Amino acid sequence: MLSQENRKKIVSNGLYQRKIDWSRVIGSDPFWCTNWTFIPQINEDEVVMIDSYYHGYQHSIHYYIDDKNIQDFKLIFDFDDVEEVPERLYNEYDDEDRYRVSCDSGGRSYPKHFVKKSASPSKERQLEYIDLEIDSYERKLRYLKEKRESLVR
Repeated sequence: MLSQENRKKIVSNGLYQRKIDWSRVIGSDPFWCTNWTFIPQINEDEVVMIDSYYHGYQHSIHYYIDDKNIQDFKLIFDFDDVEEVPERLYNEYDDEDRYRVSCDSGGRSYPKHFVKKSASPSKERQLEYIDLEIDSYERKLRYLKEKRESLVR
């Protein structure tokens, strides 16, 4: 049974994380069709945490939440407070302002990237990224010049 006090703590549009429950793992890979990130489904008489891989508990690992197991789930973020961005933009934000999570059937192979809506890209990270790009182009230019010179000889 989930008390009203604990029920109010559940963020309806949240993404939650839970440690791997090895008793629920089929085979040796705990991430086979499972992310171990959960989306709450709040019904009138129950709250169910559903693994985000499928978004439906008929196919996913799911937990009926009660006062004993609610502490097993940690809020990662509220989807209302973040926006999904391409990885290139994700890299421009400070660590505390960004999230790389498995929250659909892309699993760990194709995680999604989110940043806080209230955050701005980090100037330091942007400069670091630009410097890396400049270094890459300089190396490519040196390589092409050397290749050209060897052909001219």
